[in-house]
Amino acid sequence: MQPNAVPALWWPAQASNVEPTASAALSGKQTVGRSLFRHWGFEVYQATLHAGAGFDAQRFEQQRFGLALQYRRAFKGSDIAQRSIDEMQAIAPLSPQQASEWLATMQRAFPDVKAGDELLGVHVPGSGARFYFNGQLRATVDDPAFSARFFGIWLSPGTSAPQLRAALIGNAAYMDGLIEISDKLGGWIETAQAQGSLNPKLPAIAVLYTLYARACDPVLEFLKLSALHSDEEIIELVMSTCFEGLNARPV
Repeated sequence: MQPNAVPALWWPAQASNVEPTASAALSGKQTVGRSLFRHWGFEVYQATLHAGAGFDAQRFEQQRFGLALQYRRAFKGSDIAQRSIDEMQAIAPLSPQQASEWLATMQRAFPDVKAGDELLGVHVPGSGARFYFNGQLRATVDDPAFSARFFGIWLSPGTSAPQLRAALIGNAAYMDGLIEISDKLGGWIETAQAQGSLNPKLPAIAVLYTLYARACDPVLEFLKLSALHSDEEIIELVMSTCFEGLNARPV
């Protein structure tokens, strides 16, 4: 395909030599990993990666696989398309023309979904992407570059959801370690709540997610770059805002 050319979008009746059902498209594939994706605490979809034996996530663009998303709530197809292009752009910028063309392609290919619906994407190296809705072929996109960038939303090392990627590619050691840390932190949180050091009215899981969010907080880096505070002062500022909040306190 020529650079900046509009991807060829085919509907089922036009797509010859393409498996008409999801089960046929996944023939010979096995489940590599599965995980529930949440955003701001809300369940969005359960993602399942299907691939052949020996699947190598570092070379995902070179292998055939399927990624199924079973939705837990309703979304418009246009919103799914927009979020997809935003995620692609976050990993690596697209030209305005390319972004516009791929967005239009996805807006036509993606249906509105409700809770329980499943959208399956199949990556075919050197060919492009095939999309199945509730088990039936919906559309094909004959653009290998689009397909690689689209599935990179979940499988690229630059994904915005590294924990989901780890679960999908079957990184058991990473997930086991994450679960172990979460369990240990959860125990400390519950002990601190029982002792009155942390607000006992807050669900322990809310405190845990807050700690994870603060671990990724750019405030620490910004304070460091400002050169206005020592390392000890920065740590105290971050700890204070995290555990004591922003309310004024009696002196």
